[in-house]
Amino acid sequence: MFQRKIKELEAIKADVQQRLDNIHDADADPSVKAVYQSDLQYKLVCIDDAIDFERMMLPFKYTLIAFVVAVLALIMYCFI
Repeated sequence: MFQRKIKELEAIKADVQQRLDNIHDADADPSVKAVYQSDLQYKLVCIDDAIDFERMMLPFKYTLIAFVVAVLALIMYCFI
């Protein structure tokens, strides 16, 4: 459930990496290829940062769910 965002980002990362690998096969102007390569590398770094952030937030998300379940259990215990 919480891993879905990470899997989506990893799929995007694989796509960007594939495009980055295919730059050398393109028949474009070298300066245009350099700019495109730079853009893809920046996008790759941003995706890596997003993946790291999502992985860091997993314990917080699990803790939040546990807290909500505990509060609901206490509320049900008090009213029963």
